[in-house]
Amino acid sequence: MQITGRMMHITNDIPRRQKIYFIRPSRYHVFGTNFEKRDMMSDDEAVCCFDDTWDATIRQAIIHGDPVEYEDVLGLIPEHSRPFCHHDHEHRRFRILGTVFVAQLKKRGDNYSHNQMWPVPAKNYDTRTLFLTFATQAERDDWDLLAARLGYDSEELGLRVLHGFAAAFGATQQAIATAGAGSDGPSLDPSPQPHDAPNRGLGRRG
Repeated sequence: MQITGRMMHITNDIPRRQKIYFIRPSRYHVFGTNFEKRDMMSDDEAVCCFDDTWDATIRQAIIHGDPVEYEDVLGLIPEHSRPFCHHDHEHRRFRILGTVFVAQLKKRGDNYSHNQMWPVPAKNYDTRTLFLTFATQAERDDWDLLAARLGYDSEELGLRVLHGFAAAFGATQQAIATAGAGSDGPSLDPSPQPHDAPNRGLGRRG
């Protein structure tokens, strides 16, 4: 049975250091996509940004999240986070703007203390996912505009570009191998050189 907001009172007891980490250097979109601005925040400003987001968005996401068993949480979160995961706490999984999080809650009478929150690495819930990063938010915005003009969303365009590159490289590799096999000289190495590799990511979901 899902717990509703009227039945569940949660306090934000995330450690200060973790709050700062979620604002900088992390890139989770729930805290805003002006990453350059976030990177310039002081520690106190970062804490305020986290607290404001928690009040506006995260609290309700936790309330409506899915309960997760302790053993399952250990398989979702990074290894270095596992010592902070406690079997006598309640855990809830929720998704905000493309990122899956796990919240840890300690029951105190009729209240719950939210004392830990972990982003779940994509590889832990979908091994097909690939995350790439632009150098700046402006480049990412340009990519989104290009995708819109071409009639795609940004992920679909990225997938098409990757598939096109892989197909073109595979055809080139086959042609080089065939040419090398038909000559008396040594075959050419078909592997890409560093200057041939793309130097920009296609995007990232936070």
